[in-house]
Amino acid sequence: MKRVLILLAGVLTMASAQAWDHHCKFNATSEDTIKADGVRLLEIDARAGLLRVEGQSGSKTISVEAEACATRKNLLEEVEWRMERSGDRIRLAVDLPDPRNNNYAVLNLVVEIPRGLDLDVRDSSGSIVIADAGAVRVRDSSGSLEIDGADGSVIVDDSSGSLSVEDVSGHVEIRDGSGSIKVENVRGSVRVAEDGSGSIDIDEVEGDVEIGNDGSGSISVADVGGNFTVRRDGSGSISHRRVAGRVSLPND
Repeated sequence: MKRVLILLAGVLTMASAQAWDHHCKFNATSEDTIKADGVRLLEIDARAGLLRVEGQSGSKTISVEAEACATRKNLLEEVEWRMERSGDRIRLAVDLPDPRNNNYAVLNLVVEIPRGLDLDVRDSSGSIVIADAGAVRVRDSSGSLEIDGADGSVIVDDSSGSLSVEDVSGHVEIRDGSGSIKVENVRGSVRVAEDGSGSIDIDEVEGDVEIGNDGSGSISVADVGGNFTVRRDGSGSISHRRVAGRVSLPND
C-alpha cells in the first residue's frame, strides 16, 4: 500500500510579540491545524524554545500556535516548522538556524491535542509543559519539564533541569542528569534508573518504587503500595514513610 504523506507548513507573519519568556528584538507568529482522526501518536521535534502541549476533551484536531523569536531579522527568516502525517502518526518538526556570534533564534510552541493522545517529544532547550496526554516519552537536553496527566506510561531521559511528573495511569521511568525530581500519584510503578544530582521526592505510588543509581541529593518516598528499593546511593539522606512492601536500601 502506498504511504500517504500530508505536509502542512507554518508560514510566519510579522506580528507583535505575545507573552513569552524569551525577549527578542524580532518576532513572528504563525498557526496551523490538522485533523487527528485515526492518529495514534504525535511526534514533536521542538529544538530550542518553550513548548506547551495541552490535551482537550472532545477535540479531533491538532492545532499549533507558534512564535519565532530572534535577535536578528535574517535569523528570524530562517525559522521554519511543519506538520507531516504518515499513517497513524503526525510529526511536528522545527528547523532553526545555528547561533552566530551570540545571535540566535528560538521557536515557542503551544500545541493543543485530543485528550489522551500519545506523545514522543525531543527538545534541546527551554521549558516543557505537558497536560492531559496519553503515554508520553520525552528526551530533553536542558530546561524544566512538567507532565501533569498521562493516560499511559511516562518515559523521560533528561540531562538537566527540574522534573515534575503527576497523575500517571501507567509506569514511570526516568533517567536524569541533574535537577530535582518530583513524582506524585502514579497508578503503576516508578523507576529512576539514573540520577546524577538533585533531590528526589516520590509520593502516592500504587506499585513499586526503585532508585537504580543516585549520585547525590536527598531521597524521600511516601505512600507506596509495593516495594521501595535503592540500589546505589552516592550521598544524601534517604527517608521513607508508609511503604506497604519491602524496603531495601544500600548496606542493609
